[in-house]
Amino acid sequence: MVSPFVVDDLVINFQGICTHIWEDQPNAAFSPVWGHRIVLVNASSEVISQHPVLKNINPHVARMQLFQDQVDSIEGPLKSQFQTVDGVVQFFFHGQTVTVPNTSPEATLVKNARCLPQLNVDKSLTDLAPGLAVTEALQSSALAYFNFELGTLEGTRGLGIETQPGPAILMYRTNTDGLPVIRIEQFPGAGTIAFRPTDITLHRTGDRPPLVTILNTPLPPDTGSEFDFTLHYLAANGMPTSPVPVGPVGCPLNPFADTFSSITGQAFDTGPGCSASNLP
Repeated sequence: MVSPFVVDDLVINFQGICTHIWEDQPNAAFSPVWGHRIVLVNASSEVISQHPVLKNINPHVARMQLFQDQVDSIEGPLKSQFQTVDGVVQFFFHGQTVTVPNTSPEATLVKNARCLPQLNVDKSLTDLAPGLAVTEALQSSALAYFNFELGTLEGTRGLGIETQPGPAILMYRTNTDGLPVIRIEQFPGAGTIAFRPTDITLHRTGDRPPLVTILNTPLPPDTGSEFDFTLHYLAANGMPTSPVPVGPVGCPLNPFADTFSSITGQAFDTGPGCSASNLP
């Protein structure tokens, strides 16, 4: 079987609480200018412990991981904040926007992930819309944004859960003009480095394209719970009165699932609370 990734220059995989904001977002009081935005809400211990609905959910940590052997260079003011352990380069988000600045102009925009569970799984909430976490770039409500206007976004169920609700995995892949670059920029108002980007240049290893993993999950040994889905409401203008279990995942088991598993040596499933949701 030919890998569906061989023709792509870059693959970014999202695991955990990443909330998707579509261009045709219902009830939005604004017109998005970033294309597609993925929000990693701030679900830190400080936020969780002070919230009456979320206080029994394990804190989540937003971070990015790369394979050390695929990193060509890291240049910029955030370089010293990257940590390397056992061949994995890791960066913890604390209020940054992530983009791929050299996406190929020949790329198109394809999004096959509307099958993900949505916040209207709680029927008691109506007129849900994006909240401040989506629009204001405040570290107190969002730890990272990932924005893109070109490329392919696909969703799938985790391996081994074909017949029941469970985690969803998101994959973004694209071609680039030259070696793939991941750009990290500080949210505005963060001091002198706010307008100086940090660029990570990546390269293939054999026939494997660079693989970037963006997570918003508990740190081991903590695990997720079926109520982690409630954290998505931090991106909205409303919150349920009690925790909401993850909704059903309608995505099929896409062909890239097996390939991704073979590239990383890991199955998709990272726990029952690993999910992603666009607002209704």
